[in-house]
Order: sequence, then structure tokens, then C-alpha cells
Amino acid sequence: MMYFYSVFGLSICSDIALPLQECSDKNENTDIHINQANVPDKLERVTEKATLFSVNEDEFLFCIPDIGKYLVTSGQRITYQMADNGDEKAFKTHLLGSVMGALLHQRGFIVLHASAIAFGHEALLFGGASGVGKSTIVGALHKKGYPFISDDISVLIERDGQLYIVPGYPHSRLWDDSMLSLSINSKGMDTAVKSENKFIVPIADSHQEALPVKGILQVIPSEADAYAIEKLEGGTAIKSLHAMLYRKKIRYAIQGQARIFSELTRLAKHTNTYSIQRPNNRWSLETLEACLQHAFTE
Repeated sequence: MMYFYSVFGLSICSDIALPLQECSDKNENTDIHINQANVPDKLERVTEKATLFSVNEDEFLFCIPDIGKYLVTSGQRITYQMADNGDEKAFKTHLLGSVMGALLHQRGFIVLHASAIAFGHEALLFGGASGVGKSTIVGALHKKGYPFISDDISVLIERDGQLYIVPGYPHSRLWDDSMLSLSINSKGMDTAVKSENKFIVPIADSHQEALPVKGILQVIPSEADAYAIEKLEGGTAIKSLHAMLYRKKIRYAIQGQARIFSELTRLAKHTNTYSIQRPNNRWSLETLEACLQHAFTE
């Protein structure tokens, strides 16, 4: 049986069911094929290598002990081999995370470690390292009525000199404490990994169209009492955007330092970059919303 999906503006045909919303229309011109087959332990030709992955001009090989192996080819195909008695949830989490990230890097997309909501007719992205609260911020704003665009992985494209974000996975991934703070009942929800209390929260009304990017905000945990937004310029903006790149080590291996620096410089010129300080000890959706409205409502 084959499953058909659409995400990041790309059509997917997969022989493994994924925690995504299936498409009713089967696109004959599929962008990404995901198939089970034997995956080699190493590449015949290697240009870059790390502990879990190796790369050449066309291939990305990712091997995770007791989970499985993935081979990404030319930004078009993912071949996978699951480990015997491996954790299927963890296997799919890596497939939709680092492995899909590698494929998007191969295709030349701008990929940020960020979550996003629609703000009027444009998009705000909240980026940063794992655990800074970007998914919780977007989850809270979505509950307030702001349309959900993406969680954890944000893919940007250029159209006529304008930067756009394309819709991501139609779910967010939240830890149990974030679920509690957002009053979300986890009953019946699946976990991202069998041994963790991080839940996959379906978003039935996620935004379906690409939107212009209004701003990219790097989330920074703070001991301050209130949210604070600061506009970043020049080298500071480039440094912030670099910190928000998705799976930096994989990206450097696939694209190289010169290409990444050129892309970041262009990105900093074509979008507004900010830092947003998130209070560690005080969670107030009203204060967050007021801060955003003050900064981004003309």
C-alpha cells in the first residue's frame, strides 16, 4: 500500500504510513519517494563524515544504532531500513526530522529550526535551540486564534524577491509540561518516541498556503519579568539566523560553509530578524500577544 502526502510544498509518495494528513489527490509527478529497501552501511564515495552520517555530492547516509538506516538521494528519494525490534516511533521521528532536513538541504531550501504562525496576511517565525519554548509559544498563539503554519522545521522560499514560508507538518510536538500549561488533554495522542512524554498534537486547521515572512524571532530564555523584542541588524542578524539553522552539522556537510554564509547574508537583507526574550518564570499569553501586537502592528 502507498500513502500520499503534501508538505513543505512538495508531494510525497511513501510505502510507510506517517503521522501526516493523507492527500485525496494522488500527484503523478511526485517530488519525494520514500521506500523500504536494503541500505548500505557506508557510501562508496564520501566527501564529509560524522559519527552518525556520511555525505557525498548526491547522497546522505544516516545510521542510528538500534533504530535504522536512511539513504537520501538527490533531494528526491529516501530509502530506509528499520532495525530489527527497533522503536518504530523513534524511527519515524528521525525520518521526519533529520532525514527530511537533509533532503530539504539537498534541494537547496532555506530550512530553519523554527515554528511559525500567521500574523495577519504574513508569518512570524520563532526559532532557536531545542527546549527554548518555540513550540509552546506557537501552541499558545494558535489557541488564541493565530493560524498554525509549522512546528520545529520552517522552510523558506523566494518568490519575486520576497521571502515566503511554506506550510509544514500539520502537527506540533509538545512535552507533557507544555501540554499542561496550554490545557491540552493528551488522552489518545501518540508520543513522538516510545520512552518520552513528548506528544504529537494534530492541528486540524493548519494554514495551507505560503505566506510572506514578516519577521524571524530568535527565542532567548531570560530571567526578565516580561517579554522583550529587539530588532537585529547586520552581523548580529546573520549570527542569529545562523543559530536558527536546522541541523547545522548536516547542512554544512551537504552545502558547505561558503554557500551557507552567502545564503545567510542574503537572508538577513531580505527579512527582518529579531530576538525575543522569553521570561523563564512567568508565562503569560496576554503579555506575549501584547508584545507582538506592539512590535508588529502598524
